[in-house]
Amino acid sequence: MQQTPPSKDGPRINEDIDVAQVRLVDADGEMVGVVSTKEAIEMAGEV
Repeated sequence: MQQTPPSKDGPRINEDIDVAQVRLVDADGEMVGVVSTKEAIEMAGEV
């Protein structure tokens, strides 16, 4: 299966993320774990 390359350089952020789950790292660099993309975006909004 071939993936479509990102339309811009750099990492995808917020609504540009098109996968169901992401590996979440907190603001201190500590691993939170694998969470849904929606949950990760909501958690980022709380910071």
